[in-house]
This record gives sequence, C-alpha cells and structure tokens, in this order.
Amino acid sequence: MIDTHLHLLDAQFDTDREAALTRASQEGVRILVEIGLTLESSRRAVKWADAHEGVYAVIGFHPNHASEAKPGDVEKLLQLAAHPKVVAWGEIGMDFFRDYAPREAQEPLFRDQIQAAREADLPIVIHQRAAEDDMLRILDEEDASDIRPVNLHCYGGSADTVKRLAPRNYYFGFGGAFTYAKRGQPPPMREALLAVPKDRLLLETDAPYLAPIPHRGQRNEPAYLRDTALALSQNLMVSLGELEAQCDRNARQFFHRLPALGAA
Repeated sequence: MIDTHLHLLDAQFDTDREAALTRASQEGVRILVEIGLTLESSRRAVKWADAHEGVYAVIGFHPNHASEAKPGDVEKLLQLAAHPKVVAWGEIGMDFFRDYAPREAQEPLFRDQIQAAREADLPIVIHQRAAEDDMLRILDEEDASDIRPVNLHCYGGSADTVKRLAPRNYYFGFGGAFTYAKRGQPPPMREALLAVPKDRLLLETDAPYLAPIPHRGQRNEPAYLRDTALALSQNLMVSLGELEAQCDRNARQFFHRLPALGAA
C-alpha cells in the first residue's frame, strides 16, 4: 500500500519515528509520502526522504502558514522541486476555519504555488477547510489541472463536486475520518466515495491526525492505513486486496515520479 499523505516528521513521532516506519512496512505500507508545510519543513521532508527507501516528499506552504512565507520562498521551493524524491507540490490551498493566516495572504500564495507546480511539472495536493468555494474558484481560474492532476486531500465535499471534478483530472484522498460515520446512515462522505471513479481514489492517513476506528482518539500512524482501506472496501463492495491494488495504481498514476510497480 501507499500512504499518499502523512506528517511523520511531526514532533509526535520524535521518540519512535523509525519504529513507525517499521510498523508500517509490517502492515504492508511500503511507500510513504511525507508532506511539507513550510519551506523549512519541506527541506526536512526531502532530506528525510533522501535517507529512506520508500519515502517521498511533497513540498509547499500550507495555507495556515501563509503569513510565514517570505519573498523568494516559492522560488526556493522551485529549486527544491528538482530533487528526484519530490513527487508533488502541497499541501496548498485555503483554510478559513480558524484563520491561522490572514485570508488576504492565503490567496496570492495559493496562486503562486499553483503556477510554480506547473513550472515544476508536479501534481498538486490540496488542503481546504471552510473555504471550498474560494478554493475551487481559484483552481478553476488558474486551470490547475490542465497539465498535472490535483488531489483533494482528506476529501469531505459533496458527491456533486466529485462528479464535476473527476473528469477534469482530479483525485480524491480518503483517510480515517471516513470510518467515523454511524452505521445505517447514508452520510455525505459515503455518497461522495460512491461517486468517485475507481481510478481516482487515493488512500491516506494524514498521520498523526484522524486515526481511523478502532484507533480513534490515538495518534494516527501509517500502519493504520489498512483500517481505512477496509472501511472503504466494505462500502464499495470490493475485496480489500482489489481496493489496495487499485489505489496503488492510482497513486502511481497521480505521483508520476514514483517508481514503477514492483520497483519501490
């Protein structure tokens, strides 16, 4: 399996980061994609990926850190993007939930990074919270998916949005939050999952956040990816093995710099 989105360099893993890698491998999670949040954390992600087989990096400024971006930082990220273990630009986007960064700082940085990702020939990983309309408007205005695909990480939107975006080179990442829905209900997240074409679905943990049931309330880690995969497979009425194989193919299609199947 491929964990397409995690933060293993978070301080919560400072005491057992290498052990978490081992546990992930034991559970069949052999490729991990570490996400940058700032210029400095992106550099750390690339350095860490370079030192570990099966680990890759995504670089960029998270919208909550938009006010930390300095003139020239996007250009420095562009230089970093040439590293062979950098597989995408992200996670970028808009976040109006708690306004950790001023809204007027988020949009220009978002646009600059979309353009930089295009220049670097990298796919884009999107974060949005309480800002879907603005985020989608900017993606449309920038033609973000015209060359490389866009992943709406930790997807929590509607089935209608899935149907509108899937034909336009968009992918949809699902993680532990999907397992929180009560049984017997047709929650919007399940309706959205059922609308996702089978070749546009990605698995993620977002570790250390959003641990799936039965680990909810604990620190999440990549070894728990199979719990999310099992919940998705049950809702899609396919075998776990079939879902894992499909999501593996999807991730390699999205992250075009990942090694060929069997060469991880």
